[in-house]
Amino acid sequence: MLPWPRSTSALLIAVGAALAALSFVVVLAMPRLPLPGADAAPWSEATAATGGLGGIDLLERFLTSIAGTAAVADGLALAQALVLALPLLWLPVAVARVFRRARAGYALILAPPLLWLLNNGTILIGTQFGLVNDASPLRVPASHGIAGSLVFLTLSLGLLFSTYRMSGWRLTAAVLLLVAATLLTGMFGWLNGVVSATALGVVLARSTPRRLRVRAPFGLLAAVLLAALAVAAHAAVAADPSTPAVVHPSGDVLRGLLATLKQFGAMLIFVIVGLLLAFTRRAPQRRSLVAGVLIASPAVIAGLVYPAVTAPNLYTFTLLSAALGYLVLIALGALAWSITSMPAHVRAIERSRVSGRGPHDLSTASMRPPVGLSVVVPTRNGTDVLEETLDALGRALSADDEVIVVENGSTDGTTDMVRDIQSRWPYSAELILRHSPPGLGEALRVGTLATRGERLLLTADDLPFGFTDLDGFRRLDPSTIVAIGSKAHPESDVVRSRTRTIQSRIFRFLRSALLQSRVGDSQGTLWVDGEWGRSFARVSRESGLMWTTELVLAAEQQRNIVAEVPVALAPRHETGASRFRLGDAWRSFVGFTRLAVYKDDYCNEDWIRSTRPELSAADR
Repeated sequence: MLPWPRSTSALLIAVGAALAALSFVVVLAMPRLPLPGADAAPWSEATAATGGLGGIDLLERFLTSIAGTAAVADGLALAQALVLALPLLWLPVAVARVFRRARAGYALILAPPLLWLLNNGTILIGTQFGLVNDASPLRVPASHGIAGSLVFLTLSLGLLFSTYRMSGWRLTAAVLLLVAATLLTGMFGWLNGVVSATALGVVLARSTPRRLRVRAPFGLLAAVLLAALAVAAHAAVAADPSTPAVVHPSGDVLRGLLATLKQFGAMLIFVIVGLLLAFTRRAPQRRSLVAGVLIASPAVIAGLVYPAVTAPNLYTFTLLSAALGYLVLIALGALAWSITSMPAHVRAIERSRVSGRGPHDLSTASMRPPVGLSVVVPTRNGTDVLEETLDALGRALSADDEVIVVENGSTDGTTDMVRDIQSRWPYSAELILRHSPPGLGEALRVGTLATRGERLLLTADDLPFGFTDLDGFRRLDPSTIVAIGSKAHPESDVVRSRTRTIQSRIFRFLRSALLQSRVGDSQGTLWVDGEWGRSFARVSRESGLMWTTELVLAAEQQRNIVAEVPVALAPRHETGASRFRLGDAWRSFVGFTRLAVYKDDYCNEDWIRSTRPELSAADR
């Protein structure tokens, strides 16, 4: 089971649906290719070497019987579109599962423009359908396009199944589905069937108990190979030739291999770079990645050899195109995972930007004795509410506490008002004024770094929940690292307008899908362990509304339990007009995407060792 919610899977499926829809439309929009059987030579020796394309003959006969000869071209185009689009539906999920990071799957949305650059100007993945070049003057028809797409489908299906540990009826269903896909692929060429059957062996090797992994996978794999060969041989004998002429080269196998490498050089380089970056990482993802590469290895080898010994042109590249298209998508996910989860020593240069915050900002705080609770109140143009808020805090806190007001860009005299309140402050808790650049995140960071409390309360200048959040926080276990006054808690007393409810649900969906966060509300007040909070503030990046989301994300990435306590929303918040604008939605999406890119930065951090001395190295 992977640590992401259903919304993440839904977004990954949406990415796959977008890729599938694009490929489907492109194939159907392509001008219909004439059936080449009337003008081309009979089955060539090169085509016969792979078992022929008997499956396409059977498909043509079927289409003719139900719709007539005139509809065969349209039927083949529809079949090509369906076979090509189907695996794209689940490939983002499969790639994300390989790397255990959803962003590896999201990166596949870049596949069409990437393929356009790497594969001779086509955005179609896993097929040579519709291409033409000097060596292949006839555009590649559906007879070869469907054959390659079926290989791509079978490899992709094997990748998806290899990411699950299956047993019982699930394993049986997966095996039967792969057997059916392999047999169908074999009908379009015995070599295609042979290389496709590898996916079944990998799935079985990952699912069979270790004591059986020598016999069971390879025994079943041999049976599937024999069945695929039998079906392909029968289909080839029954087929009616209809393929472009393929001419043998002059016997120079090396020249044929070089021509093949030249055709796919860009794709090969991209695949090698992406996989090398991933394999250099010592991470548990390597095992799934090895399985994914093994699935395609026979197809790559056969795809390189076959054109070299026959004729290096687009018609003989279908197998290699399918295998490399599959590997390009894995390499794209590998790049997204590798680049966005670099180890700490690689990120040191970037972190030097924020490394100076600690000594500079903490110099004043470090000279004062520690306190029990530090309340951070960011404010901007808060003259209407701040005096009432500070009065309430002063009455609720003790001499062992402090209140830090952080003014960030006010233009209404907030600073003068706070200084006036300081001059006549009657309460035992200390009142401190700090300034920060504009932005909620900037204010919270400056305020947090100025604290000296064992516990931090990060709230707003109008106390949106009164003290219902603080009462709930104080009832939590002392070992709690981060807690939120959550409007999403089922016991919270929150009445919101329909507009605000919709906004909150969209915000929650994006946070859940892009960050895999399981916290219901990351925009509430925060109760934070003092040392942990100051450590986070030193390395935090966000300067605006996403700062609290970044804090919650950091806690979740470090596998700290983020507690949520119920709150009661103040009446003025229930009736007030929403300040959310369309631009805020776009900024939220950009912010979530930015956080998703660097969220792994917090995975290996441990800011609470001093508060958990009982943990061993193995536990950490």
